[in-house]
Amino acid sequence: MKQRFEMHEAIGNNDDYLGNGLTKNNNPTVKQEYGVVETLNFERNEVNLSQLDQKNAITILPGLSPI
Repeated sequence: MKQRFEMHEAIGNNDDYLGNGLTKNNNPTVKQEYGVVETLNFERNEVNLSQLDQKNAITILPGLSPI
């Protein structure tokens, strides 16, 4: 956690992080306590979400689009 707070000052981590790996749910129409898993990429080379999806590291839900 100490490292996370130091990183927050440098790169601006998610303010809604709950300390358990999850973020708080900010959507009042969704009746659940938690939001998404907080992720941070430490790769030296840029890795996009499509590459992570191809390696089965993440799952991109169909029908989602950027906002």
